[in-house]
Amino acid sequence: MSPRVRVVGLGPAGPEWVTTSTRLSLEGPTVRVRTRHHPALAGLDLPSYDDLYDAAESFDQLYDAIVDDLVELALRHDEVVYAVPGSPLVAESTVERLRDRREVQVLIEPAVSVLDVAAIALGIDPMAVGLRILDALGPAESFRGPGPWLLLQTYSSSIMAHVADRLGPQTPVVLVHHAGLDDQVVREMTAAELTGGPVDHLTSVYVPRVRGVGDAVEDLVELARTLRAQCPWDQEQTHGSLARHLVEESYEALEALENLATLESRGEVDEAASLHVREELGDLLYQIVFHAELADEVGSFDLHGVVEALSTKLISRHPHVFGDVDVSTAAEVESRWEELKRAEKG
Repeated sequence: MSPRVRVVGLGPAGPEWVTTSTRLSLEGPTVRVRTRHHPALAGLDLPSYDDLYDAAESFDQLYDAIVDDLVELALRHDEVVYAVPGSPLVAESTVERLRDRREVQVLIEPAVSVLDVAAIALGIDPMAVGLRILDALGPAESFRGPGPWLLLQTYSSSIMAHVADRLGPQTPVVLVHHAGLDDQVVREMTAAELTGGPVDHLTSVYVPRVRGVGDAVEDLVELARTLRAQCPWDQEQTHGSLARHLVEESYEALEALENLATLESRGEVDEAASLHVREELGDLLYQIVFHAELADEVGSFDLHGVVEALSTKLISRHPHVFGDVDVSTAAEVESRWEELKRAEKG
């Protein structure tokens, strides 16, 4: 028999959520738990990896150390039982890494996950609302999209502060603490208030909706429409009358960018200069939105059409990214760009 790691889940709350199969597995001769900080382990004295949390310099180092030890134990004892909070297949990085190891066979036991009790506490159907489960410590690019999200691994105030920074302090969230236990807390708040709420290893954060770039642009388009309807100056403007403003805003944005670039070349960090660039880019963006609104009023095109046409052009002119063309230098990209541009123009 090949060495095996049997992974079991402790469920999302107290011992009543632990399956009979898991209870029997925990009575085995060689057992390790990822952490003792779980109510299902009350009264049990099992070896854990809590000491590695303090010693590791990063989560990658921590998870690798846990997996290495489990593999070593399996090779030595033929089988080791590894118990994790919730379900082994929901937000468990150690299990993902363990399954990549070829030296051992990994057996996964079914278990109740935190998703089950969190959904009940929140009164939602995860599939119906399109719920995404995210690691609160995951990469920034994972925090994209409109939501809803359920953030896991939110077990400390410092992580909650990190979440608030990622989401924006005024983003509405729901704190879910001790779901499925007698002291369950489900509390609506802003992301900035998360650090003041109860938090431990049985805490998660539900994010119903996140305002993205698209929301901000839609608000700007609506603002342009309001101004066109109610402001005498805006009502008088045409593509022709606005042309000089587009040129002026372009030069002002260019000046702000050149100033910022000069400071950066000296190794200086100037927040005021960055904010000035933001302001000027906003003014330039509004000119684009204004012209698109004028075109929309006569049924020519709208901002959606502008963005769609731009996206189509960028994709077609980057065949080395979205196709099978090979380029290795920026000069090759520029040359290819001009070739494609000439071909498009006929």
